[in-house]
This record gives sequence, structure tokens and C-alpha cells, in this order.
Amino acid sequence: MVSRNRSGRAIWDDRAVSHLAELWKRLYSPAFIARILGLTVKTVGEAARRAGLPARTGLTLRTSCPSDNPFAVPENSTVAGQMVKKICRVTSRIFFVSPRDQKTVHCSLLGRRRLATYAAGFA
Repeated sequence: MVSRNRSGRAIWDDRAVSHLAELWKRLYSPAFIARILGLTVKTVGEAARRAGLPARTGLTLRTSCPSDNPFAVPENSTVAGQMVKKICRVTSRIFFVSPRDQKTVHCSLLGRRRLATYAAGFA
């Protein structure tokens, strides 16, 4: 699901972020998602943070899959309701925002970083 570059680092393209979001909605733990994707827990957590996926504190996370297909588990409506998919105006990549920020946030975390770099004159 997650392609890699020549040095073995994960490439978080739109397809990989969409798969991560689908697993995130189904309340799988970052450790389980990392095991499925063949990555480290820290990599999954950082990718979720950069994609704007919501925190799931207070919810019971799944550490295993009841069937062979991890997408067969139904989505959690609370988490799914907090995830509005948008396309960044700077990087043209997908990211997620909460419903209250839907009309005000137009750039992803990486897009805001890129704009800050341009504004500082480093690009």
C-alpha cells in the first residue's frame, strides 16, 4: 500500500494517505497499522499528524484484525465525522480537517511549511 523510494523510505502519496485514513477510521492502533504496512509506529504516527487525522484519545483501539481483510471492519462514525477530506492549494495533496475548519483551512501542514519557507526567502 505504501511505496518506497530507493533508500527504503515510505512515500506518502495520496493513495497511501487515503489507505491510512481508512485504517484510522476503523480504530486500528498505530502499532497494528505499522505492522500491516511494514513500517515503524513512529512513521505511521508522523504521517497521521501530517495528514491532519484526528486524535482518538478515549476510544478503544483495535490491535488485531478479526478477518483477513482489515477494511471489513465498520468505520467509527465519531472519527469519520471528524475527518473532512480536502486538497491542499499549495502541494495539491489530500489532507484532513475537522468540520469546523472546513471553510477556513486551505493548506496542509506541509503546505503551510512550504509557504513559510518561501516567505522567509529560503526558496
